[in-house]
Amino acid sequence: MIIMNRLPIYLLVALLAVGCATRVKSPVVEGEVIKLDESKGVLVSMPPDGSFEGRSYPESGRFTAYAIEAALARHAVRTDVVTHCHGVGCLDSVDTEEFGYYVMPVILHWEDQTEGWSGKPDRIIIQMRIFDTSNGLELGRFAYEGNSQWATIRSDRPEDLLPEATNPTIDLLYK
Repeated sequence: MIIMNRLPIYLLVALLAVGCATRVKSPVVEGEVIKLDESKGVLVSMPPDGSFEGRSYPESGRFTAYAIEAALARHAVRTDVVTHCHGVGCLDSVDTEEFGYYVMPVILHWEDQTEGWSGKPDRIIIQMRIFDTSNGLELGRFAYEGNSQWATIRSDRPEDLLPEATNPTIDLLYK
């Protein structure tokens, strides 16, 4: 009888635990897997904001750049985000003494399902292109994604998916 009285509480706790989870897919590596040197600094550019079905998501570029920078800071000796430049052209202005790598993120997909109960997950797909600043060569290209669970009590935002999706990808680059 005690179990029956507590059953709704157990169900609520289980729903809350499932409803806040993020599913992360393993990064897709284009080309050979690279290993980054922790003694080199990394400069991250801020990508243009993401969009989905004609709707732009302001600040999504900033959220993405700073999530990548935070994940890199756990490994690299120095990290920073450049806000005034994006693209391969930025390589010309990078201080190669301070930064051995330049990371250029691209938001491939940014989907915010505002209604958590709709059954449609929030979804992000981020591509990172990594360049050697000393010679401008692209070292690698990775894409990774994160999805919210299909059943949520509250609606998360796509930027809430960034740390759980970004951290494992960056960890792979330093192992």
